[in-house]
Amino acid sequence: GEVVIKLEYEGHTYTGQAVSTDVIEASAKAYLSALNRILYTKANVK
Repeated sequence: GEVVIKLEYEGHTYTGQAVSTDVIEASAKAYLSALNRILYTKANVK
């Protein structure tokens, strides 16, 4: 399945998405994708 997840962090919304035949795997990958966006933003925005 395809999963799209939105996480809110410090007033901003971050989106993660992933596709897999296993919906649990897709969910985990989408969550990690959103977390990676948060970490990337924190590391690169001063």
